[in-house]
Amino acid sequence: MYAQLLFDMRGQPAVPPRRLVFGHRDRMDEQEDTIRTMRDERFRYIRYYHPDRPLCNTSSTSSASYGSLMQGGPSSISQARNR
Repeated sequence: MYAQLLFDMRGQPAVPPRRLVFGHRDRMDEQEDTIRTMRDERFRYIRYYHPDRPLCNTSSTSSASYGSLMQGGPSSISQARNR
């Protein structure tokens, strides 16, 4: 992984904009969710490696974390602390 300064000491762009930008995601919580992306000035190409799955996989972590909220539990941190 290589990094470049975004701004110089005067707050001006330090380097010219990149011609291509690459990104990826391999996991979303405990689920494998492999995606690669490439963007240029005009287009964005997205390669999704699991077309048999929905784009937003469900996760047991999110269900467990928000389960009490869905069952009428405390709806904010302050309410949870005041119990």
